Order: sequence, then structure tokens, then C-alpha cells
Amino acid sequence: MDRQDYNEVLAQAASREEKTEDGLIRFSTGVVLGTQPIPKRFIRDLYDLFEKRKPQVPMVWNDQKDREELNPADPTYLEKTQQWEMDLVFAVSDFGIMKGTYLIEKPDPLPSIEDNSWVEEREHFGVIVPKSPALRYLAWVTYVAAPEDADQLLLSEQVGKLLGITEGAVETEMSKFRSDESGETDPPSEPAPPDGDGD
Repeated sequence: MDRQDYNEVLAQAASREEKTEDGLIRFSTGVVLGTQPIPKRFIRDLYDLFEKRKPQVPMVWNDQKDREELNPADPTYLEKTQQWEMDLVFAVSDFGIMKGTYLIEKPDPLPSIEDNSWVEEREHFGVIVPKSPALRYLAWVTYVAAPEDADQLLLSEQVGKLLGITEGAVETEMSKFRSDESGETDPPSEPAPPDGDGD
């Protein structure tokens, strides 16, 4: 999945708004974020959108059986699948920031989300900041509000609590979506969305 597709998935999944204040995240920069529950249906939206972009198992001709068969050992397919799984893990975390946090306080010296100075700085180093407000917020939190390793660790911990799933769970449960065209399901190795439709 390329970066444009990745951003499109995140933007689509985060298109609905829902805000209920619950706790604070304080960074070394002085930025304070509020946190809010993330309705499970939003997370399912994200998984559904990723599922549509899952690499398809290629076919290969079997001379002995004189027919085409699925070839899950194809190197290109394995590479694409590994990248898709990694994108999913990161997307769940990014999505948690976008839907589970919001800005409460920012010190005056720090560039605002709307300020273009930090955007121009990022783009100077080859990092393009998307125009979508949700994705711009995500980039601002990542590059401006929480620049230190300790900030990122704190953010990951808090977002993980909001999502109610760990990175390991993300890599295990997605196996529900994995099946070949014969209907057989591969052994669990990825994430699955949380059960239920409630908030």
C-alpha cells in the first residue's frame, strides 16, 4: 500500500466526529491532549478499508496437475503482505491518535497546527504533510507536540489503552480476515478488530 492509499484509508475511517473528554496526555513540549473513547465501529471501519487493499494470492500453473493453483509462497506476494501487515499495525496507532485525542493546550512559542512553518520544515526534508485536517493534526502531534522518545512512548501507551488492543493483538486477530480463495483460513498471525459495536 503506497502512502497516498494509506492516508486515504485513515482519512476515510476518521471522517466521523465524536468527542467525550476522558483524561489528559502531557508532553515535554508543554502540549496537553485530551483523550476520548474510540467507538469500536470506527476501528472496524479502518479494518474493513484495509481488508479491501489486502494483497491477493497469485496463481501459478501446476504442470503435474495440469491446472492453476494458488501460490501463497510467491516472494512478491509475501513481500506485499508483510508491508500490508506493517501498514495496518501503524495505521491502528495513527488512527488512535486521530480519533482518540484532541488538543487542549499549546504553549505560545510552539507552532500551531495551522502554522505553515513546521509544514515547510518537514517538506524540506521530504516529508509531505497532507491537507486533510485529521492527517495534519496527526503529523503535528507526531513532529511538533511529541518529539521526544518519552513523548512517543507515553502517546503509544495512552492510545493503546483507548483502543483496548495491544500491538500484539493487532498482529494476531486480523487472521479472521485472512483466507484464501478455497475458504481455508491461515493460522493466526495478525490483528483483529475488537468485538462488539458499542462505544
